[in-house]
Amino acid sequence: MLTTKGELLLRINSLKEPTTTVDLAEATSVSQQSVSRLLIDLAAEGLIIKKPLVHGLELRLTSKGLNVIASLAARLEHALGKGGRLTGKVETGIGEGKYYLSMEQYKEKLAVLLGASPYPGTLNVRVEETEKETFLARLPLFEVPGFEDGQRTYGPIHFYPVSVAGHDCGIVVPVRTSHGQGLVELVAPFNFRKTLGLSEGHEVAIEARR
Repeated sequence: MLTTKGELLLRINSLKEPTTTVDLAEATSVSQQSVSRLLIDLAAEGLIIKKPLVHGLELRLTSKGLNVIASLAARLEHALGKGGRLTGKVETGIGEGKYYLSMEQYKEKLAVLLGASPYPGTLNVRVEETEKETFLARLPLFEVPGFEDGQRTYGPIHFYPVSVAGHDCGIVVPVRTSHGQGLVELVAPFNFRKTLGLSEGHEVAIEARR
């Protein structure tokens, strides 16, 4: 079950306009006093930004808060047996993934998330952008921090744990990406094409990792 804080975070994420503690209390079935206290706690934890207005409150989630509800959504999907699936077709990339995965600063962090050192290359899969956004919103999000090497700055990478054909892997999304919409980039401790017999145009089913 969702905690009261989790329920409140999900409610705030759905807001399209300012609200009041009275409205939030009615929506979450807790007292107005409890809502006021919880909002103070959530702001103190860095999960929301709270801005008082003349008639109500403007509330929005921080990136930390978005990570929390992504994790909540993934746990709910798992509990309900609705992990989700994203399908697409293999598309040859330009070798950018291999370049970035050769960097120790990224490799070390991804090895922890994958459970083994990543293969020096990624698999690009062309998907529907709206389906991709819906799928990723259900998954927990981990951030691999960026770094500087004295010559340039490399941005952080978002990592989503998934599986393909029963093999644990991950979707990586560079925060500073040159990819067009409708493309996902998969990373794993193995060569996708050799291990799974994939080639250009093959259909791939990407599932939430259980």
